[in-house]
Amino acid sequence: MMKPAPSLLSFMFFVVMITGCGPKAPYDLVLLEGTATYAGQPIPKSFRLTFQSLDGKRPSTATVKSDDGAFVAVHTLQQDGVPKGKCKVNVLWGGDIGTVPPPEFGPMLQKYGFGSEGLELEFSKNDRKYKLDFPE
Repeated sequence: MMKPAPSLLSFMFFVVMITGCGPKAPYDLVLLEGTATYAGQPIPKSFRLTFQSLDGKRPSTATVKSDDGAFVAVHTLQQDGVPKGKCKVNVLWGGDIGTVPPPEFGPMLQKYGFGSEGLELEFSKNDRKYKLDFPE
């Protein structure tokens, strides 16, 4: 039987941890959806984004749903959005077990992948047309 890659196991644990049920967040969330790009090129579907608040609030996630980079951030099963304020944003491959990300996105994963410094951004208001670009 084939074992899942360690990064996939870490991501699965992370998703289970943050998508649990429970009451409304005790802090402000901002709705966030839009498109994600790397060096101006759309990030294809199956990539995942994480939004970790720099002040310890529960993180949010998003799955890129189409090859044009479209995503919607989710905080819990009942709430969409990301924590208001500064967040570290990371990107990781979320494709099926045994698949690999497109090679042109390898440098993006090295620079912004899970465990890296990520991209620091601040979210202060709802935005349904957000342009999230990971610079080269």
